Amino acid sequence: MRKEIISRSSSIVLIIFVLGFAGAAQQTGQTTVATDSPRALAESLQVSDGAPTNWWRYAAGKGFYPAPSQEVSLPRRAFIPGEQVEIGFSLPPSASANREIITARLLVTDLEGRSLVHIGDVIINADTISQLKPLVWKIANLPDGEYIFAIKFYDRSGKWILSRSDLIYVSSEYKRMREEALSAIARAKAALMPAKASSANTVANRRARTQPATQHNEILVDISLPSVEMMVEEAEMRWDSLTNSVEDVPYIRKKLTDATQYAQMLARKVDPFANLTGPMVKAYRSDIDDTLQPYAVYIPDGYSKTRAYPLVVSLHGAASNHILNLRRVFGKGNRPGESDFEATKYFPDFPKINYIVVSPYGRGEFNAYHGIGEEDVLHVIKDIKRAYNIDGDRVYLTGLSMGGDGAWSLGLHYPDMFAAIAPVCGPADFRLFLRQTPAPYEEKLITAGNYVELAENLLNLPVRIFHGDIDTAVSVEHSRAMAKRLEQLGYLGRSAQYIEYPGVKHFSWDYAYRDGRIFEWFDRFKRNANPRRVVYKTASSQYNKAYWVRIDRMERPREFALIDATIDASGRIDVKAQNITRYTLLLNNKLVPAGAEIQVWTNGQQSYRGRVPGSGEISFSIYSANGNEPRFVRDSTVDSNRHVLPDYVPSGFRAPLPAQSGKHIYVYGTIGGAEQTSLNKRMAERAANWGPGRRVRWTVKSDSEITDQDIRDNHLVLFGAVATNSLIAKIGDKLPIKMSPGRISANGRSFTGNDLGLQLSYFNPLNPEKYILIYGVASEKGAENLQRLSGAGLAARPAPDFAVLDGEGKVILAGLFDANWQLPKESLSKGN
Repeated sequence: MRKEIISRSSSIVLIIFVLGFAGAAQQTGQTTVATDSPRALAESLQVSDGAPTNWWRYAAGKGFYPAPSQEVSLPRRAFIPGEQVEIGFSLPPSASANREIITARLLVTDLEGRSLVHIGDVIINADTISQLKPLVWKIANLPDGEYIFAIKFYDRSGKWILSRSDLIYVSSEYKRMREEALSAIARAKAALMPAKASSANTVANRRARTQPATQHNEILVDISLPSVEMMVEEAEMRWDSLTNSVEDVPYIRKKLTDATQYAQMLARKVDPFANLTGPMVKAYRSDIDDTLQPYAVYIPDGYSKTRAYPLVVSLHGAASNHILNLRRVFGKGNRPGESDFEATKYFPDFPKINYIVVSPYGRGEFNAYHGIGEEDVLHVIKDIKRAYNIDGDRVYLTGLSMGGDGAWSLGLHYPDMFAAIAPVCGPADFRLFLRQTPAPYEEKLITAGNYVELAENLLNLPVRIFHGDIDTAVSVEHSRAMAKRLEQLGYLGRSAQYIEYPGVKHFSWDYAYRDGRIFEWFDRFKRNANPRRVVYKTASSQYNKAYWVRIDRMERPREFALIDATIDASGRIDVKAQNITRYTLLLNNKLVPAGAEIQVWTNGQQSYRGRVPGSGEISFSIYSANGNEPRFVRDSTVDSNRHVLPDYVPSGFRAPLPAQSGKHIYVYGTIGGAEQTSLNKRMAERAANWGPGRRVRWTVKSDSEITDQDIRDNHLVLFGAVATNSLIAKIGDKLPIKMSPGRISANGRSFTGNDLGLQLSYFNPLNPEKYILIYGVASEKGAENLQRLSGAGLAARPAPDFAVLDGEGKVILAGLFDANWQLPKESLSKGN
């Protein structure tokens, strides 16, 4: 929970800036906002949409229903008596110059229009408004209820011009109830996690503090306690984005009341969620960044621990969330004219089904399902399996739009996890997003992460694809390309099905999920955990296992490795291995009896004849002796090499770089003087701020604050250069690209200039099990150039391992490392 939310009290200061309509005017092509009359000046003043008080509140889009007043548009409309609010006025840069002067009278009235509080008068001079000091408004000690915040505007003569107003809510009850809930949670923590143990709030330490260490207590600590904490945070988010007190206040009151009662149960070591059914929001606390991560889950009526239930995992689209998506997959979309923001406030009645359905938040409304987004989905699945009785052979996956991207990614990379998948209007062929001819390294990375290239992995995984044929957000050509590839493989019409809706735009999920029909399709399938034939294709060391085969080492990372393994009834195993130097078979009694004799043939040559080891694991490595042709032979050594390999950034929506795909720290250099330190720090803070649409909180530290433990546990994102960051200085001689003031050098080639920029993704020489990402610049201009390097969103171009930019932001050197982290000669050329 964010510190500023926890410490909220009567002394909190909320700064409200009153801005003009300039943003909208500029976006629609207008170049000026007229303020050449008192009325025009009054109308041009509006409260900005600045940073919300609660950084993670859900996107607050407005509905179709017109506001009953000419709004002031306060960024927050719920207040606690005693709060101080600073109201500042300004005009957009595009406002026309004039000498108009008006008076703004700010007041609070009751719903019958009676003035209760005169906040103050402000003289608005269009020419000198930038020098105007904020007006301080201390919230009066009013009875809990709704009021009108109004601004009345008058001209120089004192004649009324117009008024603007917002409906606000004032409550002392909220503060009291919130404090009660937080106190109850603190007592629950003390009961579940004795203070005598370590105070570090990590998953490992939370479990270590659980006494006794039973499975029941672990569920209370890891799942139920964070879910109760999330109730308080949901109340905070609703308070900070209150729009309709008739609906919102009872919701807030219930969340805080339930949080208090549930925390009291936890203090008695009773699970408050054990007997709850229907839709609900739960959460876990991430060990990556110590944040609460919510998910929505539906538990069927009559749930019993004595029977195993099928599980559907459903992934939301961009600008959406877990709550909306749980509605969508049940076919319960928005009511006519209802905004997503309003639809997020409640769960409608769902069809009665005997499925457990979960919708992860995926780290935010725009984060997507790669890196920590993927980790979030896997964590949620794991927690659901811990808390409920799940049939492991009936786990299904679906997702819409950005969630369709996630369904393709998780389904293709983890085909043995699911019984069937159903991507809806998701990107599948990222070549379709290209706007210009890619550089060779870009082509390689796009191919390596392209879903259509991994379709072989669906051999044992049924798939149903949905798309509308006039979709302008994600072209139908994506799903058509995947369907064509599946047809080439012989899957389409057998285990794969493609449904294309004529005349349907992006909202094809309204048809795919209508009346909950997706569950009827899932009913047909159970996972085959031990298929007789496995095909697995990958270009990443991160994704290396499916069913009973594992790729341990690739000859050429980021090029496709493929293993095609078949086992027959006699115990003969035939393996085809491409771009693989070591692989492992993970055999079990359902494939071949323990101790039975087997034969393993690799690429047509016998690799092994003998009995199945007791562990069921048997590894093979490529070997060449006396100049003979290389062949695979049994390898009994333990593959303990954990050195990270060059890897690719998945082609999907908003994919992170390797160093940003897990737990990491942003580190700014401090040894280059005050000005350079300030630049490094600003870059680090900007990079660590992933925005309100992505639920993360990254740590920013100076180079002098980094500990040995930090280096062991984290990837590092470093800002500065050898002369300005002590960590970069420590590893500078081990990097393949050298930096010195005004110069960047690689294999004898040098580039000079004060505004040069270097982006370098590499293994950490101080801990080869982790990645580093270096942003090496010495000027503001160089920093701006690096920030624009990869673009954004679906049109983002894949990032190279290294890129050198000149002072104008042009890529003058870019490429990929080879398998040994060396600079291949062909990469030492200009990028595009």
